[in-house]
Amino acid sequence: MLRLTLTALALAAALCAPCAAAAPAADESGEVPFTFEMGFVIVPAKIKGKEPAEVIISTGAEYSTLDFGMTQKHKLQLYYTGIPPVTGHNDRTMTYSKVPDVRVGPAAESLDMRLGSTAEVSRAVGREIFGVLGNDFLKGRAVQFDFAKKVLRFLDRPAAEALREKAGAAVFRMGEKQNEFGQTLTLPLVEKVMLNDKPARVLLDTGVVTVVALNASAAKKLGFEPPPEKGAARADSLRSLRLGPVELSNVPVALYAKGSGADARLGDGGALAGSALLQNFVATFDFRGKVVILERI
Repeated sequence: MLRLTLTALALAAALCAPCAAAAPAADESGEVPFTFEMGFVIVPAKIKGKEPAEVIISTGAEYSTLDFGMTQKHKLQLYYTGIPPVTGHNDRTMTYSKVPDVRVGPAAESLDMRLGSTAEVSRAVGREIFGVLGNDFLKGRAVQFDFAKKVLRFLDRPAAEALREKAGAAVFRMGEKQNEFGQTLTLPLVEKVMLNDKPARVLLDTGVVTVVALNASAAKKLGFEPPPEKGAARADSLRSLRLGPVELSNVPVALYAKGSGADARLGDGGALAGSALLQNFVATFDFRGKVVILERI
């Protein structure tokens, strides 16, 4: 099932616009063990450079989020800002917290993290999960998820570029989109993935617990009958899924109805491959070089 855990909470504090994180060093390298629990990639981290926490890594999330309860525990201040267009009439606002020195292995970033909820995941794994690290933490970095060894690797430029020539690897170019603040994001929204022998744009997201998920429009293009509008998701299967040289048969797929609220999480192509599929690969997300490299385990 697709889990949508990025629900915004409305709180008030001082008006302040989110800031952009600095670009990471190109020679940053190192590795961190992760646990793969309930379909989530969970890694040890530090907040404020010293306070221990655990976070989920989500390659397809446009921004990082933290649980409201963590703002109180770690004494983090809340801010809010308007979401464009700001007209003074029925304006939308975004609440966030400035989280200094978020560290995962060799990687460190100070982030403006939006409010979300990790309560469901925390209950499932039996301990507190601080939040979800998304594009604002991963941008400019090359990260490799070795699901066989349960290791997250941060790769320097030469190591990441060498993987593109590796025999048997499937290499996909990432896509770009503008977020609601007009910032251009590089996301693992890849083309030339073949679903039932038809090309599709698919968002590759380690932070969503599903094999493949399709919105109503993408489902129709592939010959599926989606659930009725605002109806519950329905399970089906893809006859074939091809990722470069790798072909899989009888792949489970979740079909989401129009108006179900899942569209925003499924990416511009209306199709998403989640952690339940990606666990079959050593998956490298080179946000610096704008490619995804998949090697079958």
